[in-house]
Amino acid sequence: MQISNGALRAARAWIKDLLRRYFSDPRSQGTENKERMQGKIGAVLSRIAREFYDLALTKAESTNSLLNADVARLLIALQEFSQEEKLSPEVVFSTAANLTRPLFCTSWYFDRAFKKPRRYPGDYLLIQRIYDGSTASSGLAALLDRTFLASPSVQAVQNRREVLGNLLWKHLVSSNGQMSRILSLGSGPGQELIDLAVRYRQVAGPKGPSVTCVDIDPHALSHFRRRWQAESSLPITTIRADIRRFTSGAPLRADFAYCIGLFDYLSDDEAIAVLDNIWALLSHMGTFVLGNLADRLPPEDRFCMDQIMQWYLVYRDEKALGDLITQSRFGRAKAIVAEPQRIQLFAILQK
Repeated sequence: MQISNGALRAARAWIKDLLRRYFSDPRSQGTENKERMQGKIGAVLSRIAREFYDLALTKAESTNSLLNADVARLLIALQEFSQEEKLSPEVVFSTAANLTRPLFCTSWYFDRAFKKPRRYPGDYLLIQRIYDGSTASSGLAALLDRTFLASPSVQAVQNRREVLGNLLWKHLVSSNGQMSRILSLGSGPGQELIDLAVRYRQVAGPKGPSVTCVDIDPHALSHFRRRWQAESSLPITTIRADIRRFTSGAPLRADFAYCIGLFDYLSDDEAIAVLDNIWALLSHMGTFVLGNLADRLPPEDRFCMDQIMQWYLVYRDEKALGDLITQSRFGRAKAIVAEPQRIQLFAILQK
């Protein structure tokens, strides 16, 4: 079954008409009435969208691509509407997100990122499920889960597991039989360390490391400790702390430290202060790997990140990362590499 171009044009016209009535209706001006009208329109939109996607689930073509294309069409309609009505695109996009969010939050991923039960969107459990690739079993929730997992931003998160795992193993091999001290800052689920433990157990490899994980979330640390102890008898230390206040006075040293998925939340000043503290924690010639996303997301992915999930990040490309590092005690990056999409960057620094 194919959806006709006429139907698509009608859908775009319907979206624009819906927004036009919303913005022009005097009843939408008061906060209480505005919220009531948002709920009413959102309910209608969700019902129509559910019918459309229930139908889409029967199609042989990729439903992930279908939904991404539909979000892209929504963005075009919103942009056209804001131009026609001379309204701020930010206001229009935000309003559209409020109206469509109930539909997206049918997905566990969208819902958890938006509600932030652990105080921030990319918490340990969400990242763990991204790595596991788990989805709802059927229906609209399954479609939205698969679409979330197929988005470039999430693919970058999945790719970083392999890149970081290879960097960890390379470091371990180069330790020449000496016990290496590994420090994970903002450790989350620590899946790359679990992978390292499994790889170490399966291969007659180098001497095992001692591992220290630092995270602000005690649930994340408990989750990691439980999984590590099921896979390895190597020493493990977990520390509950905010890395912005985890200073060089901490009683530990590291030969290899890394922080992936946390610098994206830090301002430049915060990031430089954290870099200086990490520099002091490293042993002589110690290595630090800093991860940061670059703003190379397609518009539909960025709309879902910023507007639907309100998952706000500080994006930095290679130049911005390099400039940041030059202001720290590290002085410069030894190298800046990326996963295949070049969205997730890794700056490799040495003391």
